[in-house]
Amino acid sequence: MHGLCQLLLYNGSGAVSRWIERLTSARGDEAFSHAAMLLPDGNTVWESYQGVGVRERPLDDPEFDSSDLVCFDIDGPKAKDWAKAIKWSKGEIGCEYDYRGVFHFLSGEQGRDPWKWWCSEGAFEFVAHAGLRLLRGEGWQTSPRDLCLSPFIRESWRRHGVRKKVVK
Repeated sequence: MHGLCQLLLYNGSGAVSRWIERLTSARGDEAFSHAAMLLPDGNTVWESYQGVGVRERPLDDPEFDSSDLVCFDIDGPKAKDWAKAIKWSKGEIGCEYDYRGVFHFLSGEQGRDPWKWWCSEGAFEFVAHAGLRLLRGEGWQTSPRDLCLSPFIRESWRRHGVRKKVVK
């Protein structure tokens, strides 16, 4: 997949992850709590993450060891299109996580802060900057679960998280 980006959807094991999955899984069998983009090097993840905001991190970050992960290829954009999206994404690093945007999604109220992103909104816009709209509507209307319903993606690989033992 040289030069191409991929969509990552996570199914986490924490309390916040389970809460997000319950809110967004009514539309299908598989629940996801987080969305991110895998850059062409196959190791760098671009995401907006709770409490941190927009960042790049390594795919093998131990913070995500317990998360199940599904990676999707995205049909359409070519390497030159992804280069435009990556250039755009670099300018978004450091933006805050958009907690209010999550509530706009849940309530259906229109609105977004141009300096903040929530995970699936950021992934949606990342792909849009490569020239493809994964779904109808706007990024702020999109959950991690919605992204998995896009007709432009197909599963590439899965990783099952390592469940850590709880010591009492």
